[in-house]
Amino acid sequence: TMPNTPNASSGDWILTSAGELGGNADTVSGPKKDIDIGRHIVSGSNPHPAHPLPVQSVYDQEFHWWCPHAASGSRWTHAADTTQTHILRMDKSGTGAEYVAIVNKQENIMAYDGDPAVVKTGVINARADTPTVAATAAGGTPNTVQISADAIPSGRQLFFSIQGAPLGCTINHASGELQIGRQVGKVRVRAANKNGGTNWDEVEVTITAAGGAPPPVQTPAPATPHGAGAIVPPEP
Repeated sequence: TMPNTPNASSGDWILTSAGELGGNADTVSGPKKDIDIGRHIVSGSNPHPAHPLPVQSVYDQEFHWWCPHAASGSRWTHAADTTQTHILRMDKSGTGAEYVAIVNKQENIMAYDGDPAVVKTGVINARADTPTVAATAAGGTPNTVQISADAIPSGRQLFFSIQGAPLGCTINHASGELQIGRQVGKVRVRAANKNGGTNWDEVEVTITAAGGAPPPVQTPAPATPHGAGAIVPPEP
């Protein structure tokens, strides 16, 4: 890397009264538009991430003292080294993510919020509250299954859609409620970010024949044998 020259047009390294570097030259950042958690989490759209969480980038820094009164070519003197580590990882809840900057062994934790402008939203854990359900009987009230998924960040709205043959089913795109039709088979539902994007997850619902299990077979009770408690006809 090229050293930054004090008071150059690209920034400066002014020493403040608090003994800290002022200006904007000592700034290391990870632009939100470049951080896509969907590339690092397991989902239907990315079943085998090349780089699963946690992922990190490490920046080595060298600090040099610049003395304008020293001889030309000797004005920079090495002073110290440090390392910045930036980590993208799941948080303790396991359903959210966080971006961590570690400087001088101090963690600075920020919740991952993606970038709404470029739709950096992850979708995981698509699930059905009833994975197997009976088909709706003719003329009956439709059976329903609730489809859910986890969005990262959690505040993002999801869009639910049926993929492939619907088998007579319909879905509420906003709530994820799946109304079951009269056909049997498997229906696949996708959960994705409402505003689009490349990350999504899917769940499959199995539809069985309507009517449920047949009634149990009635077995006649055995005849009561002669003995205690039995009524014995009188002898002629």
